[in-house]
Amino acid sequence: MDRQYFLTKIRTLKLLALKIAAHGRWDLEALMKTVPGPLVLKLLQELLIATCGKLEVEDETLMHTLTDPNNSDHHFFALLLYHRWCVQTVLQDCLPKKPMKVNSIPVPGLTEPVIQMVGISEEKLARIKKLFGKCKSTLVDGLNLNRKACLPTQECFAFSESVMGEMSLCWDKGVTQGVEYWGRQVAYDLGTVYFYETDFYKALDMFTKVELWNKSVSCKDGIPLKTLSGYLKSCQAVVHSKRYDENVVNAYHTCIVQKDLENLVGILTENFETRKLPATAADQTALLLAQIRDDIPDNLPKSFMEVECLCHILFTLRGDCYYLQRSTEKHKYLVNMISKILEYCSTSEKKNLAAYLQHLLCEEGPPMQSMMKSFEPIKALLGFEVLDKKPSDMLQRCTTSPLFSLLDRESYDSSDSILASTFNQDEIWTLLCTMHAQGNLKVVIDYWKLPKDLDRLFGELTIDVASVCAYVLIAKAKELISVKEHNHAVILLNAADKTIRDVSGKIAKIIRWEVLYSNLLSAKISGSNPQVVDIDKKVKSCLCALKVDSDIFPHESLVMECVSHLLLSKDWEYLSSLHDTRVAFTEYARQLINVCKELPGVQHAKAPAKVLWDTSVYIFLQQNTGKRVRLGNQAMLPKETYKKFILTVNEPLVLSVLISLLTRIYNLTNSDIDIDRTNNFCAVWPDAISNNMLNTLDGPYIKELMVQLVQHALSINPLQSTWLKTYAEIQYALGNREDALKWYLRTASVASNHFMQPISGFVFDNEVYTRLVKCCVDLKHYTQAAVLLSQFFEEPDYIGAFKYLQEKDCQDGMDIYYDCLWDVNIIEFLIYLHDKKGELDKKQQLIQLMGNPELNSNNPDSVLQLFKTQKRAQFFRIMHKQFV
Repeated sequence: MDRQYFLTKIRTLKLLALKIAAHGRWDLEALMKTVPGPLVLKLLQELLIATCGKLEVEDETLMHTLTDPNNSDHHFFALLLYHRWCVQTVLQDCLPKKPMKVNSIPVPGLTEPVIQMVGISEEKLARIKKLFGKCKSTLVDGLNLNRKACLPTQECFAFSESVMGEMSLCWDKGVTQGVEYWGRQVAYDLGTVYFYETDFYKALDMFTKVELWNKSVSCKDGIPLKTLSGYLKSCQAVVHSKRYDENVVNAYHTCIVQKDLENLVGILTENFETRKLPATAADQTALLLAQIRDDIPDNLPKSFMEVECLCHILFTLRGDCYYLQRSTEKHKYLVNMISKILEYCSTSEKKNLAAYLQHLLCEEGPPMQSMMKSFEPIKALLGFEVLDKKPSDMLQRCTTSPLFSLLDRESYDSSDSILASTFNQDEIWTLLCTMHAQGNLKVVIDYWKLPKDLDRLFGELTIDVASVCAYVLIAKAKELISVKEHNHAVILLNAADKTIRDVSGKIAKIIRWEVLYSNLLSAKISGSNPQVVDIDKKVKSCLCALKVDSDIFPHESLVMECVSHLLLSKDWEYLSSLHDTRVAFTEYARQLINVCKELPGVQHAKAPAKVLWDTSVYIFLQQNTGKRVRLGNQAMLPKETYKKFILTVNEPLVLSVLISLLTRIYNLTNSDIDIDRTNNFCAVWPDAISNNMLNTLDGPYIKELMVQLVQHALSINPLQSTWLKTYAEIQYALGNREDALKWYLRTASVASNHFMQPISGFVFDNEVYTRLVKCCVDLKHYTQAAVLLSQFFEEPDYIGAFKYLQEKDCQDGMDIYYDCLWDVNIIEFLIYLHDKKGELDKKQQLIQLMGNPELNSNNPDSVLQLFKTQKRAQFFRIMHKQFV
């Protein structure tokens, strides 16, 4: 009986403590100031027990329960309170302690009494610190839940009639509040943490939420308004009223990762004015669009179309091409957006936009003409002489291929020019039926040009309207393929197939091959999988025709695209089974596959790599001028055919192997620089080539092919850091210092998420930094070279840095890099230099920099390392903005 009475008394006292805390409206800051830490922890644990009925003793378990949707509203509030206490406890422990003031005069021989509240145990504190990051992220997730919380009031803890009787819990008497109330306190705590972590962008976001929610609630307890105002002013002073480049890039990458197209539209639109995103944003957006298009081929949202148009404008501004399917809605959005951004464009960008708008006029004719006339900026850009052209002039320009024409228009009369200007299969059929008598159809064929094999097959047929119509349709389709209008070309080819299939099976077969060729090219340009039924089966059927005795075979370009498609789809078993075909590059593809199958195992890959190596070396011989001949057991490819083949390959692993192979061979022919030293596959290749063979290699051809192959790879994936670094090494080897610096910085930007993360030592080692210094010195950017020498090497080279800082012909804006310095020796040397020259303003700037608290050598290593990482990123961002 006594034991039961004792337990009841203890439980009642605990609930009485909770009742008192509820009377104070659960003011956590007041509790932590007036109650010892262990008692606050015990109080929160009792609240968790009371609201849930049990207590998860593991802190790590509690971190995962906050976002559980099954939590009751009062248990959710208890968890919020516990997480807030964890965050505030760690923050108070990290902040410097204020020494206690002693007002009385100390008496000799007596100890001054100092009362200090007991803190939580070191073990508990260490456990909370370990989970501090998880606790922060859990609170952020809790804010996003937008759910209600029930605050226990005094009435929730009701005594029974007996003073020592049971105390009942009545949660329905609690006050239910929305996120506007409890979210203020959570956001304030998170903002305080971010503020002391110097992440002022996130801190400002949190404090802004607090200020906003404060306006929507009547009770503002728990938030010190004056302190909040001070935090807001401090954050705004650092961030100003707008975000810095880092925050914009961070928001951009968040949209890319989360595939948030709606917010991405706003970021890209604002970027046309601010230009804060890196140059790689266009490529990264294009890859995102291709991925979404593959995942959701149908019912794409409107924001997808807007992002696609904005991405197209980004490519156009820098003079590149981006495949965009035409539609009236897209054209309206494009023209409207271009008219808005013209005022922020440079002269070269305006020229690129003007060229694209003239292309749209050619393609779309009068409707586009009237649309553009409604925008004054576009009228000023293009001029009235362009916008007032006759529709017939624009149509004639549109039907003329920029590369070559299969139609000889000089011998055409006025009636035949109508046939030349139309690309509609029904109109072509009608014109041939009404304009030409049976005897004049031969004259129409004479005006068009087709490949010899196809022309020979048509020559075996009786000349009638059907054969002539098929002839003209194929010629027009080939002309459309040459200007990359593949969808329209397929329509004409299908019409030609329907016209001729009952007359000549061979011609129909060639037409179907052309349809396959156009579909493969269209898929490659758009960066998506071919939207054609049984595409793999059609590709294999086409390649199978190479092994069958016949008088017609698919043309070389089609075979290359088929092999490239099978490489990309990783159908390597079928390619491995192709023997004794009529084209030599299928054998070369088989050798490539044999190497790729064994990777990343270097030892197993060496044997097939040796076969591929020997074949490639024989191809690069100077006497290999074009004919397919055999040297020993090696089947040789003409060098131009080999170049055309490898530049059709799209598979990343195969491209990496080819790049590694070419850079290795180039290194052996040019021993003055090592390009492939960081290549993942350099160990699989032989270490040398015999002198007799080395002297007969075509060095200029190898160099040209290596550059073109890496450029081709980067056009497929411009965010592959290995390829970017290889291209930078190539530019350095060729002596193009500015281009090398540009591509090194692009590599660093991609590898570090635009300098949001430290650059890996594997990407940038001492050898790369040495080359960066060499590039800066050759460009007379001596301050950049000095910063690199003193702050980026494992062992600073102060002698070289001091030498470059004294150079007179410096062309890099010396003092703009002072904010990136953290090495005290360099700062002191610069103070001495400016004092010697009488440049007092720059000297004062450096003296103020010396007073930065983060430069104090007594700081913990973690603080010093974080400060160095931030300054390195700041330095690289400035260089990236200058060169890229």
